Amino acid sequence: MLDPAAIDRLISAEFPDPIAHANLHELVKVHMLHGPCTSARCLDEEGYCSKQFPKSLREDTLYNPSGYPLYKRRPIETPIHIGRRTVDNRWVVPYNAYLLEKYEAHINVEACSSMKSVKYLLKYIYKGVDRAQIVVRTVEEDGQTTTIQEPMYNEIQMFLDVRYVSAPEAMWRIYTFEMHDMSHAIIKLFVHLPNMQQVYFNTNSTIPDVVERAATQHTTLTGWFALNTQDEEARQYTYVQIPYNYVWKITQTRIWVERQRHFNRIIPRLYFVHPREGERFYLRQRLLHKTGCRSFEDISTVHGRTYETFRDAAIAMNLLTDDSIWFTMLQEAIHVQLPRALRRMFSQMLLFCEIENPLALWEQFKYHLSEDYIRRLNDNDLAYNYALAYINRYLALQGKSNRDFQLLLPTEPVEHLIEDEYDYDQSEEQEIANRNIPLLNQEQRRIFTDILLAVNENERVSHRLFFIKGIGGAGKTFLLNTLLTYLLGNNHRYIAICYTGIPASLLKNGQTIHPAFMLPVPFLENSTSRIRNQSAIADNIRYSKIIVIDEISMVHKSIFNEIGRKIREIMNNDIPLGGKIIIILGDFRHCAPIVPLAGKNETISASVKCSQLWQHFVKYDLLTNVRALPQQNEFKDWLMTIGNNSEILRHLENGRDTIVKVPNHIIVENVTESIYGSNLIEHDSTLLQKAILSPLNIHVKDINAVVLEKLPGRSRQYIVLIVLSEKTIQLKMLLMI
Repeated sequence: MLDPAAIDRLISAEFPDPIAHANLHELVKVHMLHGPCTSARCLDEEGYCSKQFPKSLREDTLYNPSGYPLYKRRPIETPIHIGRRTVDNRWVVPYNAYLLEKYEAHINVEACSSMKSVKYLLKYIYKGVDRAQIVVRTVEEDGQTTTIQEPMYNEIQMFLDVRYVSAPEAMWRIYTFEMHDMSHAIIKLFVHLPNMQQVYFNTNSTIPDVVERAATQHTTLTGWFALNTQDEEARQYTYVQIPYNYVWKITQTRIWVERQRHFNRIIPRLYFVHPREGERFYLRQRLLHKTGCRSFEDISTVHGRTYETFRDAAIAMNLLTDDSIWFTMLQEAIHVQLPRALRRMFSQMLLFCEIENPLALWEQFKYHLSEDYIRRLNDNDLAYNYALAYINRYLALQGKSNRDFQLLLPTEPVEHLIEDEYDYDQSEEQEIANRNIPLLNQEQRRIFTDILLAVNENERVSHRLFFIKGIGGAGKTFLLNTLLTYLLGNNHRYIAICYTGIPASLLKNGQTIHPAFMLPVPFLENSTSRIRNQSAIADNIRYSKIIVIDEISMVHKSIFNEIGRKIREIMNNDIPLGGKIIIILGDFRHCAPIVPLAGKNETISASVKCSQLWQHFVKYDLLTNVRALPQQNEFKDWLMTIGNNSEILRHLENGRDTIVKVPNHIIVENVTESIYGSNLIEHDSTLLQKAILSPLNIHVKDINAVVLEKLPGRSRQYIVLIVLSEKTIQLKMLLMI
């Protein structure tokens, strides 16, 4: 269930209208309120409700791909009094109105937001009834003495496997009602080598009859070959796509026939094939991509050349030159396998498959391989270590270990990277600084002068914490790089960091915040820096004149507080941020900290402005936009009104936050025609100079689909091979941080 409107039709987390739905309103008061929270019921060790009540108020339901939806909980005008309690929609447990009125009992109804939940759901359905093991002992009491007579140990007699069947379950089973139902039809597609299909026969069948029947009856695969021979329309589909347009008819010969009615509740599934099966495995890889095959020979043909083996054909198709098949295999498995089975599968792949980069495979799927540990430990890093230990133990049974597959991170120190950062020509840096300083405007020069005063006078300057606020285009980066160049020209060290990789690349010797302070990813509330106080990284912090943090609006206050704590620890004092000169820059109109599935209030509370350290900073403003051209002033001013909250029509607590009034003259009815024109001409070089930017991937996909429809010719699907060197992989991981 992905649509918020569909969720609202079935599930509510609000009090109904007390007049229009008086009975339901009373039932919600009696059965569907959480609390009051007490230590004996639902409070955790820190005194918070383990069910996260009271919930946040919000105007609309928000779909949550990784958990329960965030249900609509609107404010109510008149609070509801129940005894001494005053409650509102924040305390309502999600319910279905029909079920609540029918059974008049507490029935919590939740929406399933992910297909991944199915594997857990089916596990509980098919694992059987709840059972308990009990031990039977004889107890003899003689006055004050109690003697327990242990029977002779007999496991069969000693333990009874007890099953309790309630009256409703007994009735259900007596009447043989269905235990489950399926909404989609699962179409199983066979994968077999030539003349290697499964053959079923009765015990009284003769061998000639079995052979004749096998030769005349098609499997779904050979039936696909026959269909492509007769039906030209079918040749545009792959083997997996055929069930959407054709039906497998089990007749005397078994054939595919064209589907007469549109039916979209279909899930085609190729049978799983282990890589150790060799040719059959490579055949399966080709079937995922090849269209219109009329024989096994067609499957082994690539660009007009027929190869002797399916493996050679897969190599020619670039399906085996990298680890894409292993990524695809695990991507399929995470939807149907539990974490423990995934770890075993991953271990077997390491042992028996030729994987070029096991570490990249681990990094891609480590969350899914560790999902059960994450739920139990609530610590991702610890859970990953548990999963690695499990894999290591499994490999040890075959005389291998994680080290054989480069799964353990290198143990060599990273301190040498610090010295590399300061490999520069001092005189050249001074010359660059001398050229740039005269270009600073009045606002920039004032800030530059005050910071240099703190650098040169050191402890004698009282304020050493600077916050530079400036709109986009106000020259923050130019001011900062001029300052950093000046420091290098005068042989001063510094640390320049940013929350994300692209802004960090704009700073001189810039780096991202997580590796700079050795912060774990993701950073949790109880996470800490891994910097050792006697390491070279700690020495670099001690001897750096200033520490710069750009795009401060994106930094979570817990990260900011941990940086402050670690600096104080390294500097061995209790001064805020260790008494270092700290410069933070940004504009709080820009991106806020990323807090998954949080509302406006939670996001604001995560800002560094809510940190205790914020009060110690001296604020500076850069108000002049030095980047905007004169003809862009109107658009620039309009953006400022949005940032200043003066163009907001309505506030929403639904994850989209606000509704904004957009001027009519900048609205286009058809964005693709506005940018590319109504007719796209093939090989038009001007198309390379145009692009449409969108903040959401879903809109990008929609726009791409529209543009592709306008392009002349038939659309084609190309399999792209991406080869990454070790350095490229490390760079990609760094940018992802």
